[in-house]
Amino acid sequence: MLLITLRPLQHLHGLANRCINRERQSSTVKASHHWSVVVDSPFTEFVRTPLGSSLVVGAAVVAVLGTIFWARQRGHSERWNVVAGGSVGASEVALLNLVLGTAGIWRSTDYSLPALVLGSDVLLVAVLLAWVVAFYRLVWRWLPARIIAAPLLLAIALLTIAGDESALARHYIAFGDGYTAWMDGLVAVTIFVVPVLAYELIRRLRASPVS
Repeated sequence: MLLITLRPLQHLHGLANRCINRERQSSTVKASHHWSVVVDSPFTEFVRTPLGSSLVVGAAVVAVLGTIFWARQRGHSERWNVVAGGSVGASEVALLNLVLGTAGIWRSTDYSLPALVLGSDVLLVAVLLAWVVAFYRLVWRWLPARIIAAPLLLAIALLTIAGDESALARHYIAFGDGYTAWMDGLVAVTIFVVPVLAYELIRRLRASPVS
C-alpha cells in the first residue's frame, strides 16, 4: 500500500517525491488487488457499528451455547468428537489468517475490527465446521453421500473462487505475492476437509483400547 509520508526539507525534494508517488499510484490503482484500494464491505461497515458488533458477539454466544447443549445430551458422548473436529478447523482458519494476513498475502479491512468481534468470528467458524462434521456423520453412512463428496468439495472451491473474484472486483479484499482466487479455492476445500479428518482421528483414538 502506498502510504508515503513526505517531509519536504527542500522544495525540489518534496516535489520530486510527490511526482514519484503520483506515478506509482497511477500505475497501481488499476490493479484491483492492490492494497491501497481495499475498502470496507457493507457487512464490515455494519459490524463496525455498536448494533452490528453486538449482533455478531450475541450470535457467537448463542451458537456456542446451543452446540454445547447439543453435545451434552445423554447417550451421545461421541458428539464431543464433532465439537473437537470443528474446533480444530477453526484453529486452522485462525492460523491461516494470522500467518497470511501478517505476511500481507491476505488483505482485508476485516482485520481492523475489534478483537472481540474477531474472536466471535472464530467461534462462529468453529460452530459452523462442527455442524459440517455432524452433517458428514449423518450422511456418510450411505453410498450416495460418498458419491457426492467430490462434487460438493468442487462446488465449495468454485463458490469460493466466484466470491473472491466478486470481492476483489469491489476492492473488499486483496491478494499479494502471487496468491490467486484459485489457490483460495483449494484452501477453502482444506478448511472443510481438515475438521472431518480431525474428527475421524479423534474418534478412532478414543475408541481404541488403552494398552
